[in-house]
Amino acid sequence: MSTEILATPFKLLHTSDWHLGRGFPGFGNRGDTRLAHARFQAVDRILGAAEAHGVNAVLCAGDVFHEATPSEEVWRKLVDQLRKRQWSNRVLVLLPGMHDPLVQGSPYSRGHPFRRALPSWVHVVDRERFELQLGDRATLHAVPCQAQASEQDPTELLPDREEGDQGLRIGLVHGRAEGLAGYETNFPVSREAADRLGFDYIALGDAHDRVVLNPDSPAPMVYSGTPELTSFGEQSAGTVSVVMFVRAGRKPQIQEERVSRWIWREEECLSLEDLRRLCRDPNLAKSVITLRLAFGASLVDYVEVESLLEMLEGTKTRPGKAGVIKLDSTGLTLTTSAGDFAADLPEVLQGVVQRLKVAEGATQGKVATRALLHLFRILRQGT
Repeated sequence: MSTEILATPFKLLHTSDWHLGRGFPGFGNRGDTRLAHARFQAVDRILGAAEAHGVNAVLCAGDVFHEATPSEEVWRKLVDQLRKRQWSNRVLVLLPGMHDPLVQGSPYSRGHPFRRALPSWVHVVDRERFELQLGDRATLHAVPCQAQASEQDPTELLPDREEGDQGLRIGLVHGRAEGLAGYETNFPVSREAADRLGFDYIALGDAHDRVVLNPDSPAPMVYSGTPELTSFGEQSAGTVSVVMFVRAGRKPQIQEERVSRWIWREEECLSLEDLRRLCRDPNLAKSVITLRLAFGASLVDYVEVESLLEMLEGTKTRPGKAGVIKLDSTGLTLTTSAGDFAADLPEVLQGVVQRLKVAEGATQGKVATRALLHLFRILRQGT
């Protein structure tokens, strides 16, 4: 293979797993809307990064959409984003993945209105042995997923380097590499494919975390990761890879660039002070939080807890300090005492408090405790 220095560096931006149209119902209507919209916002940042780095091509390695047949609202929103760009010196290549395979009714199908609406600089991998010349210095070879499940290694359909070929060869596939969780269950990918077939780089999709296979190899195989996290278990997601080739046949320079906005956090507060500390966190506005409360609170403290949670979650008329939050308060216990109420409480109310305290030890204890809390709130508001 030639090691001739290229006249000008060849650059590509590798991304994958946009999962446009994915829902997040576990975070309620407001959280679902914000997180679904965030995935489109990430696409804008990806296209902006491509322009800032002056790349020659953007490769999306599968799962552009979360479903095989996304709604018109979803695919049209992507079209509108792409048509705002006036690219003439770079291309975007979209690869069908496991979630959005090239099947009947797919937006990738020829004749689908999504295809007809795409700008001319967007290319869809719509056949098994797809080949695209990237300028006069590189050739892209890609293999689409044509089902949501398959035992075939997609790299087996990539062509070997022909004798005398000294150009840059880029591969684009979607599948699960050896050594990663889920390997051999769906579209297994050989780690040796790039070296064996004479590729300079293989852009992979499917894994949501960023993974560089065989990091010491001169022919990297890389998962760029999903640009916006989809769960709390994704530790190194939220990036794209900017890849620069300065010498044919030599390992390219790979720069990891963060494009995600949201920080996904699992928080547990074991005291009121822990909750106060969380509410002072400067990163709340860009955080997706699942919050578990596990402590006991007096009536006074419980009222403060409610106020702090309202501050975090927001109301119908006021946004919360946390970007998106899911609350688990099953571990929060309320402890009451007659001493929580003022000593000069009117006699009739003192009697109510005492009867409710007695009732707390009976079968309707939880109802009595909530009644005490309600009475405590009313009395506080009247002072």
